[in-house]
Amino acid sequence: MIEIRYSNGSEAMVDTLAEAMVHVQSTYPEAVFYTQDGCELVLPDAADEAALASEDARILAWPTEAASVNDDGARAIASLRGA
Repeated sequence: MIEIRYSNGSEAMVDTLAEAMVHVQSTYPEAVFYTQDGCELVLPDAADEAALASEDARILAWPTEAASVNDDGARAIASLRGA
């Protein structure tokens, strides 16, 4: 399970990382996703799913690529974590 926490306080639970990304993109069509180590996540795979199993792991989402530039997460619209 993947927990989505939006910056507006709403939350959602989905089964997979791919579903989480689609969920975010349903509201923010231009959303971009980055792992904690700064790698852009476009097509998640099994390794990405496994990485979220760690308690400290998360993926942040920004509404656009421009919003993510030089941002430490303050402008992120959502956080994805394993649940």
